Amino acid sequence: MTKTADYRPDIDGLRAVAVLSVLLFHYGVTTLSGGFVGVDVFFVISGYLITKGLADDIGKNGHSIGPLLVRFYNKRIRRIVPALLVVLATTLGAGWFLLMPGDYASTGESAAYSAFGLGNLYFFWNTGYFDREAELQPLLHMWSLGVEEQFYFVWPVLLAGIIWMARSRHLVVAYSIASLMVAGFAYSVHTVATDPKAAFYLPHPRAWELGAGALLAFLPVIRNRLASEAMGIVGLGLILWSVSSLVGTEASPGWPMVPAVLGSALLVWPRAESRTARILAAPPMRFVGLISYSLYLWHWPVLVLFRHYANGEMPTPAQAAALAGISVILASLSWQFIEIPARKAPFRPLSAFGGGLSLSAAVAIASLVIVQYGGFATRISPEFEKLSSLDVMWDWSCPTSMKFGDLKAPYCVFGAPWNSASTKAILWGDSHAEHMAPVIEAATSGARSSFILYRTCPAALGERVHRIRKEDPDYPSKCVAWREAAIKFLSNSPNVNMVILSASWTNLGNVVSQDGSLPGHPDPYEMIAYGLETLINEAAAPGRRFIIIADVPQLRSDPIPCATHHLLGLLRKSCPEGGDTVSSQEFRRYQGKMYADLSEIAKRRDDVEVVLPGDHLCTGDWCQSSLGGEFLYRDASHIRRNLSEATKRDYADLIGLTEVLTRAGKDDIASN
Repeated sequence: MTKTADYRPDIDGLRAVAVLSVLLFHYGVTTLSGGFVGVDVFFVISGYLITKGLADDIGKNGHSIGPLLVRFYNKRIRRIVPALLVVLATTLGAGWFLLMPGDYASTGESAAYSAFGLGNLYFFWNTGYFDREAELQPLLHMWSLGVEEQFYFVWPVLLAGIIWMARSRHLVVAYSIASLMVAGFAYSVHTVATDPKAAFYLPHPRAWELGAGALLAFLPVIRNRLASEAMGIVGLGLILWSVSSLVGTEASPGWPMVPAVLGSALLVWPRAESRTARILAAPPMRFVGLISYSLYLWHWPVLVLFRHYANGEMPTPAQAAALAGISVILASLSWQFIEIPARKAPFRPLSAFGGGLSLSAAVAIASLVIVQYGGFATRISPEFEKLSSLDVMWDWSCPTSMKFGDLKAPYCVFGAPWNSASTKAILWGDSHAEHMAPVIEAATSGARSSFILYRTCPAALGERVHRIRKEDPDYPSKCVAWREAAIKFLSNSPNVNMVILSASWTNLGNVVSQDGSLPGHPDPYEMIAYGLETLINEAAAPGRRFIIIADVPQLRSDPIPCATHHLLGLLRKSCPEGGDTVSSQEFRRYQGKMYADLSEIAKRRDDVEVVLPGDHLCTGDWCQSSLGGEFLYRDASHIRRNLSEATKRDYADLIGLTEVLTRAGKDDIASN
């Protein structure tokens, strides 16, 4: 590959540090807990190189925007699009053989967005609590390319304007970019605190990192050898500290990224030769840096597609090493036979634009065909249809919604008509209340029982007991407000004679905390029990019964691949025994303490009963995960909402819920 006179081999070495950090982090090297900062290092490098190229072009050819943009986008399209589209097309092709219909459809949709540099927007809009685990989305890494490509749409015009207004005085341009960078960092810190998901995926909160690189293009060269050596050592040290010390919860573009961005800037800043630069410019590092773009593109789909083959399991160390080797080989071939020829091809700029747009459109159209046909469910046995995606398995239509003054917002109401019901109840909780709603509806079919689905925080939260959610900084205060609203509603509604409390109690124990005012040293499960019991004390009323539904047995991983293994007809690794359930011993070890604490509440109060699903489902060596020929689970912690009515009723009977509802209600549910 031809190098220009101002080629910086040390920057290629820094690219190698960045891409290897990301690859090793993704492939399970636990000592590199902050390897994700490699992406932020890339942003600094890109900001510098893009800005330097644009500034040189403006200095040579003038400020005319039209020709500048033509030259710039001609280079960017040749650099980015060919390898990107090959990876997208290959991933879609492999997905035909490896991905279940729901996963294949979502991969197709993300590919359509990514083909036009919008992958970050897709994942911002389509990743959430009930979506497929982000780590099993083959094109998730396209978010960073989206951020960078959206930067390209804005920066050339903005930079040309700054240079024109500054009359090409580098110091004035540097001050202008520094001001934008500081403002961008302040905005990033604010967004991290108020909307962490937006901060992660959207370009605006990341702009300061690209701006840090852009600033370097207008700073003077550091010619002092001692200063150059110090900058190299400190810069590399800051990056290595970030890579080894940060954790996934700190993967935000705010304060946690400052050391990595500063370290990258110190290494990229043009300066006199140093030992650090020579180390980074060593041939092996330089080679990895040259293939770094293709290696970044390939490494994630290779890993994730393998995990789909392995039914969601992470590769063993030996497998991870083999997958990394495959990624390097694919990247080398991509660099040699796609990247280099595309850059050297004798196309005129308009031909490059047209060709890039046409090929992107072709990949996007093929992707949307996959989406339109639902991931081609015909590849799979018809028996698989009800298990084909997370959305399908969560399907349940609430019959109606009503607004209750004290609750402030409309909520789902199911069962008998509210106004004429003899039993009025509120089902309060998180997603575990949602997955119990269809079961309760089936168990009480024909009875005069009506239920409000109060889907908010778990009822244990809001009274000295809290949960901090980084993705929702206001969550604790929301829980307090929802709890107060429900207590007020119950206080003003003596005809509500049943309160059902359902949540992921055991998992909540992993993240719950208290405000320091609880006596003694309660463990997390005791905190939850305290939160529930204080709620019951406040909401108790004559004739009102409380039912606590414990969480269903929690599985070790997504059970659907193993549960449907015989129906798939896809390339899949054989499942071990128990791959679609959990052992009774493991269930008791993980959930037994929470079950015991919930049972103690019922023992202390005459108006409380507790339903313990695991005690009825885990009577043998393995917990029961199927009933009446239907697989019960949607994922590792939720049961399906699209079970047949018969199975829902049988499930309610099996776990003792029907019997408890009958005792707590005002009419005979069990006979219906």
